[in-house]
Formats: sequence, C-alpha cells, structure tokens
Amino acid sequence: MPVFVGARRALLGRSAAPALSQAAARFGGRTDGIVINFADDAFFASTGFYGSARVKDTITPANNNNYDSHPFGLVTYTTPVVKMVRGPFGLYRYQRHNLFVNSAVPVTQSIGATLNATYEVVVTGPGSVALSNAGAGTASAGSPVAFTAGSGTLVCTVSGSPTSVHVRRTPSDSGYVATGAATKFELPFEWDRYGNLIGILSEDSRANRCLWASDLTNAAWVKTNVTAAKTATGITGVANSATTLTLTASSGKVLQSITRVSAQRLSYCRIRRRTGTPTVEMTQDDYSTYSAVAITDEWTEVGVVPATLANPVAGLRITGNIGDQVDVELFQHVEAAIRSSPIETFAAAFTRTGDNISVAATQFPTSQSALTLGGHFETSKTSNNAVALEVLSTSHSTNSAAFTVSTANTSFNVLDASATQALLVVQDNAYLTGDFLRISASAAPNDFRSYRDGLASPGNPDTSGTLFTAPISKLAVGGIGNGTSTLEGHIKEIYYFPSTSTNDELAALNTPVGALEKSQSAHLLGDSFLNGTVLQLYVANGLNNKARSISKDGVGGSSLLAQAARFDLTPWYYDQTLIIMDGGLSDTLAEAQAAIASELAHLTHNRWLYIEGGYSPGTQETGMPARLVQDSIHEWLIANYPTHYVPTLGIMQSYSDGSGGDIAAVAAGLWPTSQTSDGLHPSDASGKPHLAQIIVDAVNARGW
Repeated sequence: MPVFVGARRALLGRSAAPALSQAAARFGGRTDGIVINFADDAFFASTGFYGSARVKDTITPANNNNYDSHPFGLVTYTTPVVKMVRGPFGLYRYQRHNLFVNSAVPVTQSIGATLNATYEVVVTGPGSVALSNAGAGTASAGSPVAFTAGSGTLVCTVSGSPTSVHVRRTPSDSGYVATGAATKFELPFEWDRYGNLIGILSEDSRANRCLWASDLTNAAWVKTNVTAAKTATGITGVANSATTLTLTASSGKVLQSITRVSAQRLSYCRIRRRTGTPTVEMTQDDYSTYSAVAITDEWTEVGVVPATLANPVAGLRITGNIGDQVDVELFQHVEAAIRSSPIETFAAAFTRTGDNISVAATQFPTSQSALTLGGHFETSKTSNNAVALEVLSTSHSTNSAAFTVSTANTSFNVLDASATQALLVVQDNAYLTGDFLRISASAAPNDFRSYRDGLASPGNPDTSGTLFTAPISKLAVGGIGNGTSTLEGHIKEIYYFPSTSTNDELAALNTPVGALEKSQSAHLLGDSFLNGTVLQLYVANGLNNKARSISKDGVGGSSLLAQAARFDLTPWYYDQTLIIMDGGLSDTLAEAQAAIASELAHLTHNRWLYIEGGYSPGTQETGMPARLVQDSIHEWLIANYPTHYVPTLGIMQSYSDGSGGDIAAVAAGLWPTSQTSDGLHPSDASGKPHLAQIIVDAVNARGW
C-alpha cells in the first residue's frame, strides 16, 4: 500500500492553527470580496474541519467573517444522498453526514434507508434510541449500534434526554454532524492517491444500473466456469466487502443482464489480481465487443469504451489457469459517457443526485458594475456545459459570468439580458482529464479580460459589451447552482471580488498562496521553446500537478536578459521552483551571468534549474562562434552551480531514429531532427515530451 504523505501531514503534527489561512492570503490588499479554499488542510488538527474561507465587506460589516476553521458557514450544499469519495489515507468513505434531523434536540422519527446497506447510530448524553424496522437494538452513550438495513425505513424511538443522535451510512468518517430541520451532508472533500487534499468533487447525477455492484456471489450475476466468494477487502478497507472470482476452467465469465432502452452506456469496475496470472476482458454487450483490461496486484479502475445500445449484458471474461483469482468490486453500469465516483448497489439500482453547491449573495459584497472571478479547478471529463464557477444575477442563461472548463477548451463567458457580451477562450490546447488549472477574469462594461496559469487569453481584452446590472443572487460552485452542468471534477479554490483587476493582478491570482503548494510548484521561464502548452502540460503531469501549479512565461526570441527583466516584474513566482529554459541564444557570457544573478537574487529558496536547450543548425553547430559562446555559458554554470545545471544534448541525441537527417544532426552537435519541428525547436509529438521528462527527472532527483 502507498504511503499517504499528504494525509499524514494534514492529520499529524499541528497543534495550533497558523495565523493566516490560504483564503485570507488570497485577498492581498483587497478590502472587499469572498475567497474559499477547499484544499486548505492547515486547520484540521486544531478544528477537525478542512478548508478555509474569508469574507471582507466594507459596506455590510456584518458580513465580515473569518471562516478559517471551515467554509460551511458560507456554503449551501443540497443533496439528498451521500456520496462515496476517497479519504486522506486512500480508503473510500461516504462523506460526513447525519440522517437524524434536529440531532441536538432528539425526538422519535423515521428515516429512509437503503435495503442491505450498512448504518451506525451513535448517541451521546443520558437517554437512548431504540431501533426498529430497518435495524434492531438500542443505542446509548458509549454503545453505538451498527446494522445492515433490513427494510427501507429505520424507526428511531427516543427515550430519556440524549444530548445528540448521529445516524450515518457506513463506511464514513465518524465525526459528529449537527443537523437542524433537515439531514446534513458535509462537502464532498476528496484526496488523491498520494494523500493530497484536492478539494471538493462536483458531479452530475448518475445511476448505477448494475445490481449487487460488489457482491458477485448474488444470482443476478450469471457465472460460467467461475466461483464467487465475498471474502476480499476492497477500497473501503472493510473486510469481506469485495468479491473474489476463481477460475474452475481455463476460461470463465461472469455476466449481468440489464433491461433498459437504447442509450449511451459505460461499464467500469475496480479489479486486482489475487492469485496466478489471469487475463481479463470486459464487455457490456455480451461479448459482441469487449475490451482487454490491465490488472495489477493493486486495485485499479478499468472500463470499456462508451457505446450506444439497449438491454446491455455487462461483465468480465477471465482467462488463465484453474485456480487463478481476481478481486472485483463496485461494478458500475451507467447511462453516460464518463465515469463518476463509486455508486454502491444492492437489490436495486441506485441514483446519486447531482451536487448543488452555492453561496448566497447576502453573505458577501457584490457589485453590478465590476467583478473579478476565478479559482483553481480540475479540467472536466466532459466538454459540454462543464461549469466550474458562476456568478448569477437572475439566471444561468440570462445574467451571469461563468467559467466553463473541459479538456477541449476553457472559456470565460458573460451574459447580459440573455445576450453574450464576452466569450474569451482562455486556452484552446487540449488538457488531459485530471489536470488542474488556475483561471481568473476581470469584467466591467467594455473591458473583459481573462488569464489562465499566468497567461492572458488570446482575445484579451474584449472591449465591447455590457455587464449585467441586476443584483447578484449567488455564486454557483462547480455547476450552475441546481445540480446540473457540473464540472465533473475537483475544485480547490474560488474567489469573487466586486472590483476589476489589472493584468498583473490577474496573473498573480493564477499562483498558489499556500506555503506547501508554493514550494511544490514550478515556473518555466524562457523563449519560444515554451510556445503553446504542450511542454508545460507534460511537466505538470509528470510532477503530479494535482498538488502543484506549473506556470510558464515564454516569449519567442527573448534573451536571458529580457527574461530576467520579465521575471523582475512577477514577484508572485519567487517562492516557486524556477526552471530557466536555455533560450538565450544571443547572450554573451557576461549578459548571461548578469541575467541569472538577477533572477537568483529574487528567489526565496535555492530551488532552481538551468535546462540546456537545443542549438541552431548552421550557426550553433559544434565549433562555430555562437556555439562557443553557449559552451562558455554552460561551462560557467557547471563550475559555479553544478547541481543546478541540467544537460539535455546527450539524452535528446539518444532518441535518434537512425535516419540520415538524425545522424547528420547528431554529428553536428545538434538535437536529432526527428525530435524537432524545424531543426531547433522541440516538436510537440516527441521533442517536448522527452524534454519535459528530463525536467521532471531533474526536479524529482533533487526531492523538490
């Protein structure tokens, strides 16, 4: 099992809250606005809650508040069912919740339950709660009752005067959740597999049509040459929660027939190898088509390609030796094109409702003449209507300003009276699902601007348009405020300020404020080698950018001195690892020395690298005057900063394809032409991925 360093950092070793939360730090010198950081774990040890939030309001001082302990005092989260998310130690749990209403003034009540699901009732103070119908037993202080629901209604009969009653579906975090007149679900915080808190997960509604998702011993699963035993420990860490399948012949299968009309469909599950070396294939059309799936000794999520069909037959085919085994759980069959968080089922299909997360405008200062909006979001799994953050006046389609985020493009949209006033494509280069990006925008009449990861949108500024003048009603977080058009991804941070921002301020908003993330993040500084986003994205993915931010500043043809001058004006990058791309092809040795000295003087640390770049054919081949100047710069760096200089030439030449062009380029002391787009610049297809890997390896080797 992996070691969850981030979770250990979050849960241990903090005896007191730091003076300034990440939400408070985001304000800088601003006097009005709202910031919520859902990935701030700094206060957990002292408060038991994740996240931080801050409101500053000079017009309505009553709104001024410092929610450093957690953002729940601001956020409205409406969902009638609990959601399963990954916890800080890698195990999946239902988010914290309480199904018992008026939990601090307990009275007898009936609670809806899911047949065959597991629950726990916890009581504090004098008195007790007797369970009937779905459960049995009597819960009292120090004696909770755990049970498997035998019906769809749990009756809780209160005796005496309990101080609190907590009814929760298990497995889930055990912390008490106070309720009023309605059940309470805390925000769906989730951690990555490294133990880093990556924010809250906002998803559309989804129904798992597959019955007995983790219990393949049930007759709903038709087994051929396979035996099933529910004896495996699954991703929740609960014993006997997953199924072990054992081959009784060289090939076997397990299938479930589902009666449904034609629709787009997707099947996926968690699986791991238990014994032997079996191969596994997955189908959802009774093996008219199928997908081979890769299995390891660790739990892995695998699936088929989405397809449109009716009456699916979903399941697995296992091939190997008699006695070979695999463990399977949480088999999902959904009428959608993308996967979602796990949905547990038993004798009936189960629908997880969409996440509806918002902040009412009565709780923060607003303006109808200017705004700054932004945050830190995961690129969505879908390209249609994936809203990361929206400020609404009257409605989503009438008066609003919103970010839509997907792997296809990211846009900042402003609507006034149903008409599009601004549509700025923040970036149109494909991100990968799971990438995180920082986006910010400023809006005022005839002045609309947006930035992504420190770079201005291609259309900046849009100087024509109006801003809605109707009063703002709410901030919709990770959707449009009704559980639809959701991000289908994680949200780390959001902010809204009732004023415009300068370009420098928008760029600065694209950088982290937490000390840990600053130290883990990196800034690429260079020239045309940084054109586009391919190199940046490969570096980000290689460095696990769920926990980091990777920004870039590349201007074609710029010298090292020019790059240093730009760096002088961006103090928000001084806490991050600096990666200097060797693009200074026109610098003298003295100019290079001055430029690097200037950049290093700004850094608050010693985390920086100088990456050897490519050389120009015809002017910088081995022995040519311009090459000798470059060689002198590199020799000076190696002599004075040996642990910061990263050579690339030998590694890039090792990727030669053996063609005549590559052989000639290598002989001339250049990168192979197969790794470039024009003899000098790394190509998107191979050169940039290989160069990015060199950078990633250098960062990791130094433990940054």
